[in-house]
Amino acid sequence: MQSVWNLEGRTVLIAGAGGPAGGDVVRAFSDGGARVVALDRDEPAVLALARAAPRRVEPLALDPMRPAPCRLLGEVWADSPLHALVHLQALAVPARPGTAIQSVAALTRALGPALVAGSGRVVIAHAAAGADAPAEASAFAPAFARLATGLDATGPWPAGRVNAVCLPPCALSGAPPAAARHAMLFLASDLADGIGGGILRVVPGAC
Repeated sequence: MQSVWNLEGRTVLIAGAGGPAGGDVVRAFSDGGARVVALDRDEPAVLALARAAPRRVEPLALDPMRPAPCRLLGEVWADSPLHALVHLQALAVPARPGTAIQSVAALTRALGPALVAGSGRVVIAHAAAGADAPAEASAFAPAFARLATGLDATGPWPAGRVNAVCLPPCALSGAPPAAARHAMLFLASDLADGIGGGILRVVPGAC
C-alpha cells in the first residue's frame, strides 16, 4: 500500500542519524517509501540502521558538524537529485547548539544544487529548552526558527522549501514523539507545497 506521504522513489538524507532520534526518524522515512541516506560520524550506528533496512537505507559515515566534510559531500553529490534533507544535528549533539546551527547552514548550502535538481525540501529539527535549562539554552530555539526563514529566502531553491520543527525537551533523551515524526514527514512531502520559512511546534504533551 502506498504511504500517505508519497515518498516512493524519493531520496532523503538524514544528518545526525546516529543520535537518539535518528533510528525512529530513519525508519519513518524508509517506511514511507523513501530511499534514506543515514549520515553521522558514528559509523557503527549508521551501519546498524542500514542492516535493519538494507533495501531502503544506505549508511554514510561523515561528521555533519564539521564544515569541510559538508563541503566535500556537496562536491561529490553534485546535482544528483535530493528530494529532502532532514537535519537532526541539534538533537544528536544537544550540548553544541551553536555548532549545530552552523552545520545546518553549511550542509544545506553544500547540497543546494542537489536540492534544486530534486525540487527538494529541508527540515530542521531541534528541541525546546526544558524548564530547568540555563537561560542561554532558551536563546537557540528562536535562532533555529530564524535560520529556517533565512535559508528559505536566500537559497538557490524557490521560496517555500525550508522549515523547522521544534520538539519538546523529552526528544533529547530518546525517540521523538510520533507527532514530531509526522511533522517531519509532512514537511518533506508534496503536501507541504507552499509552506516555507515556518516552524511547527510539537507540544510537550505529545511525549
